[in-house]
Amino acid sequence: MNKKTKTFNKNVCILYVLHVIYVLSVLGVLGVSCILTGCKKISFRSLLTESDEKEEPSLYLLKSELSFAVKEDYIAYVRGGAGYDLDNLCFLNQKSLDETVLKLPENRKFAEITSGEKYFYVFCEKDNGTSRNHYVRVYDKNKFLYEVSVPFSRVLAKNGYIFGYETEDGHEFSVGTDRSNSCIEAHYYIPEKDFSKEKAGNLSSWTKMEGADELMVGDTKMYRCKKDSFHGKEYYSDAKDTNRLYELNYLLVCDGVFSSGEEDEESNRWIREFHEAMGSKEENFEAFFGVKEDKYYGICNVYKKSVNRLRFQSKDIKYSFLFEVEEDSKHIKKISEHEKVELIYEDEDNLVYKNKEKVYYQNKRKNEGKLVYTYPGGMKITFLNGSFRFTEIEANLDREELSGKDQIIKLF
Repeated sequence: MNKKTKTFNKNVCILYVLHVIYVLSVLGVLGVSCILTGCKKISFRSLLTESDEKEEPSLYLLKSELSFAVKEDYIAYVRGGAGYDLDNLCFLNQKSLDETVLKLPENRKFAEITSGEKYFYVFCEKDNGTSRNHYVRVYDKNKFLYEVSVPFSRVLAKNGYIFGYETEDGHEFSVGTDRSNSCIEAHYYIPEKDFSKEKAGNLSSWTKMEGADELMVGDTKMYRCKKDSFHGKEYYSDAKDTNRLYELNYLLVCDGVFSSGEEDEESNRWIREFHEAMGSKEENFEAFFGVKEDKYYGICNVYKKSVNRLRFQSKDIKYSFLFEVEEDSKHIKKISEHEKVELIYEDEDNLVYKNKEKVYYQNKRKNEGKLVYTYPGGMKITFLNGSFRFTEIEANLDREELSGKDQIIKLF
């Protein structure tokens, strides 16, 4: 995949569920963002201390890898530090900070986790060598309830319904994809209240989505999406333009050279669009895209120079801006601009951003800010519904070494 997308509306809070993950290498820094209302310049220098002004290295992009889920006071996840630990599920009580670790059966491989109105649903695989069987394991907070075999290669929950993507050869969902914690992709649904060990494994208990370009499943609007290299058939998603996320989710330009894939007319067209939005032919910038409902959006970080045409240093940041890709023309429309900071997330009420090795949260309504995380090396960051996952990492141009610390913090 090469891209990411954006979603925002003036009155819609943006969830950067494309789950945006970034690796800030060695003396790392990060930047990604979601949405602002009104095109205006904002400075966050007032929240930065004098010690923040020290020089520190770069921003590195990594695909969203390991999903996690939040339900009431509990966070459910598998560890991402020091390599994947896909054998053990962790359930953290955010109030007491007590953690329960439950081991998966030996022949089950974790793929994704989601939370419904009642339970956590853990999607697992069993690889038989020539085929894969798929299972959903159901947990009531930190207590295992039951497991059921399902005819799907992806299962997610939203607004009181469970959604299933019909299994098809060559189109498996697996750990390491940047679709984790992202939009729903499905062919079938079942009310969560009817999901049970007796019914969930029987396809006749599910309702198939077909025919309409748009349909409502409870309170969730689902859009019909065309097949592509990642989907062998048409499917439905809660993001209208999911296909565009697979076409473009990341753009990197270093010293005027397209550096995130093979240069062609399409990549040059996107560069021209960004130059037009910037008002100048900037030679060093990174753009991250996302999809939410009916919007295609993103953030662009602009730098003074690059390091070895591979990455940027935070000290060289010039400005960042939020943008929307207009549906018909595919033009880049700048929404807001920020000076000398790299953004992680923003909506009308909340702002999370990184400066040097420090991550800050700001409540925009109250104009209150605080430091929420510090690490002098690199880190990966994933976002989900107000919770942020920090995985510390040491990296250079040749390799990545995970330190093992993996922490999820709910900020709003």
